[in-house]
Amino acid sequence: MLTGYRAEPEFLSRLTWMCLNHHKEIRYVDTVKAFHFGNNFLVEVDIVLPEDMTVRVAHDIGEELQQKLERHAEVERAFVHIDYEATHKPDVEHKVM
Repeated sequence: MLTGYRAEPEFLSRLTWMCLNHHKEIRYVDTVKAFHFGNNFLVEVDIVLPEDMTVRVAHDIGEELQQKLERHAEVERAFVHIDYEATHKPDVEHKVM
């Protein structure tokens, strides 16, 4: 596979289900992306947690989700982004213009 080729919808659905069911405090799964990286995938997810949650708790939830995703046989590396709302556009939020 070529680097950057997107994953099949069924695989993305499985990843989304894993994210939604990871922790009771996850309010919303904003984005799930997976790109080929050799034979496996680089995965990027954006989750929404409560606005008043401590950084420590949010970090632990995100890190545990990252590790869970990376235990999946087809995932080489996972990146979990944490936010408190879902009205922004994750594709451009951190892009330097």
